[in-house]
Amino acid sequence: MLKIAVLGIGNAGNQVANLSKANNIDTFCVNTSERDLDTIDQGIPVFLFGNSEGAGKDRTVAKNYVKSQYSALLNNEIFDSFITDKDIVFIVSSTGGGTGSGVSIILADILSRVYQNKVFINIGILPMLSESIGAQRNTLEFFKELKNLNKSYMLYDNNKYKNLSVNECMKKVNSEIIDMMKYIRGDYSYQSSYGMIDDADMYKILTVPGMINVSAFENFMEKDMEDNVALDAYMTKIIRTNATCTLDTDRIIKRMGVITNISKELTKYYDASFKAFKENIGEPVEIFEHYFVSTENEIPNRYCVILSGLSIPDDRINVTLQRIKEV
Repeated sequence: MLKIAVLGIGNAGNQVANLSKANNIDTFCVNTSERDLDTIDQGIPVFLFGNSEGAGKDRTVAKNYVKSQYSALLNNEIFDSFITDKDIVFIVSSTGGGTGSGVSIILADILSRVYQNKVFINIGILPMLSESIGAQRNTLEFFKELKNLNKSYMLYDNNKYKNLSVNECMKKVNSEIIDMMKYIRGDYSYQSSYGMIDDADMYKILTVPGMINVSAFENFMEKDMEDNVALDAYMTKIIRTNATCTLDTDRIIKRMGVITNISKELTKYYDASFKAFKENIGEPVEIFEHYFVSTENEIPNRYCVILSGLSIPDDRINVTLQRIKEV
């Protein structure tokens, strides 16, 4: 099982860190606002950049704090210990704020150079389109820096749940982020003689540069299945409706991991050729499969697809640009 952790940056990242701790995922929080850090659960280590007053939604201010003070963070024994024994660190932040948007990518770059045997993956949470123009502009700058970093990353979009209240939206998005981490950690990769994704395979999937999308069809029963509809066919709808950022339309997929936990009765719905998925989403260059069949129905049915090497989501960027132009 991989050793994973969450480095929460800014208020959005800090809230994901709170939820991570509740799910037995190691966490560390960074912020420029002392008041934001006051919302962190006790027992989570923290580090404060700047003068404790925040960045005022200004990415440049936050970035300057990091550039002038990152050595203090690297010399922090608690932080060094936090990173040293991990395999993968998810750096979580919003894309529209000042601290998270400004700090997360530059810090990912610094940490990747210092801890070269660790994998750092940015997770950006996009704002609703109804949020301020400042948030939309910060998001565009985040996208530019993300592309220049040329590493793997994940994007979640609050706008997917625009019809929910702010509190409900945050709760749902944060929960999906944590669920994704569990699949990557190996929580549901049970020992199987039919084929497994080991740690080396997961590294290979996650380290190809580009966007990563993790989506799952969970807790279904045979009565929920449509006749002659394979499991992979359900992923089209799930990817379009969950919190993950909309995929680019170029259909480029470098690698795909499939984690399947199903009862014996549901094996007839598993299509090893992934025909429906390839027709609707795209055809991966490489596919890794983890196939587990439960003989006693003691494990909830799950079907998870991990896509990597995806293109930056130009359609979502264009929607953001259009929103700015409208205003």
